[in-house]
Amino acid sequence: MTAWKPIGLTMFVVLPLVVGCGGDDVPDEAEDRQPAVVAVNRPLEEFARRLGGDTVEVVCPVPGGVDPAKWRPRDEDVLAMQQADVVLLNGAQFSKWLNTVSLSDSLVVDTSRRFRDRYVVVEDFQVHRHGSEGEHSHPGTAPNTFLDPALALQQAEMVRNTLVALVPAEKESVESRFEPLAAELREIDEAYGEVLKDAPSTPVFASHPFCAYVARRANWEVVHLHWQPDEDPGPAKWEQLEEKLIDHPAKWMLFAEQPLPETEARLAELGIAVAVIDPASTLPVDGGFPDVLRANLETARKVVQNERP
Repeated sequence: MTAWKPIGLTMFVVLPLVVGCGGDDVPDEAEDRQPAVVAVNRPLEEFARRLGGDTVEVVCPVPGGVDPAKWRPRDEDVLAMQQADVVLLNGAQFSKWLNTVSLSDSLVVDTSRRFRDRYVVVEDFQVHRHGSEGEHSHPGTAPNTFLDPALALQQAEMVRNTLVALVPAEKESVESRFEPLAAELREIDEAYGEVLKDAPSTPVFASHPFCAYVARRANWEVVHLHWQPDEDPGPAKWEQLEEKLIDHPAKWMLFAEQPLPETEARLAELGIAVAVIDPASTLPVDGGFPDVLRANLETARKVVQNERP
């Protein structure tokens, strides 16, 4: 993974004007530079790298260990994006910072815009507390569209089209690199269809609305509890869970990462097993984004078939 650096700050070189008859042409260094592509999350970064090869410079400004869906750019990050050639956005309200920065419409590419009608709207997307009024929830669009391989393929297609438009001379190379990626995503999508076909409606809990697109494929009825995996939920949230169990008899709770052992043990006492769905905030060291999709499918299969650990 390439470390983030402010692309564009050193890319544009002011060259001296050569005047006079018979003078040698001065090469335009700006024309020789690699086009700069910014990707706002790891799946888009991988798509751009795989398809662009060594013809483009691809960076993801999100530091390692930080969830891209929660990241906020610094001033230098915004400047670098403004000076890039393309900024690949996920869409579906993934980059909540967009309304606070100024990026030209000609610069940004919303890779999910073609399937906006397939966004998942989650009724209990956010939970807030205002003074003594208690907690209440707000609806929102689930952002991790790429966790559905069918949608990920459409986003990869948008990346391909963007790179072809950016570097037309490399069209054949980009297309040749796209075919194996597309074949891999189609194969995974078919596996999702086969494994999760006719899956019964299954009540589950989830720590947050991070896996809504997997849930739709798996036919899960999800209640989001808004727990942090690395924190003790506390008495009030445990009481809330036990109350919800009365009408929502879930046998599984989904997390984006392994929760505390104490949390998992207490859930087990309530008859609830823990499952981890990877939100692709980072990618595996040995493997890539398609491996994340495969691992999530195996987890979904275990939940659907109630294959307890």
